[in-house]
Amino acid sequence: MGVARTSDAGDSRGVVVRTEGPWECWWGWALVVGVLVADLLLGDVRSLKQKRSVVRPIVAELRRRFEVAAAETGGQDLHRRAEVAVTTVSGEHAHVVETLDACERLLAGRPEVELLSTRQRLLDDDDLD
Repeated sequence: MGVARTSDAGDSRGVVVRTEGPWECWWGWALVVGVLVADLLLGDVRSLKQKRSVVRPIVAELRRRFEVAAAETGGQDLHRRAEVAVTTVSGEHAHVVETLDACERLLAGRPEVELLSTRQRLLDDDDLD
């Protein structure tokens, strides 16, 4: 077990900081990082400008509704294809899975795109050491 020490910030509550692993939170819980990568086929898009007008609102809605980090990560030079990646971090495995599944459902439900494939990856404390 790692060394526990109290905070040097002068906190009168005596906050305990655990130093066991590089990915362990200051309160001692393990972190779970989840990544979703979705391959999208866009509808009637003839230019990169039109593509941007379709992809940007999707990325913005993912960020707003689920408080995740989301971005277009691939296929930037292709008119009708886009790769969107979503990531989230939590202290609970179930919360990460629920959030990524909800993001995938949102993408599948968008009428202007076709969800071709998705890949999910979960990294926990054992993977991050």
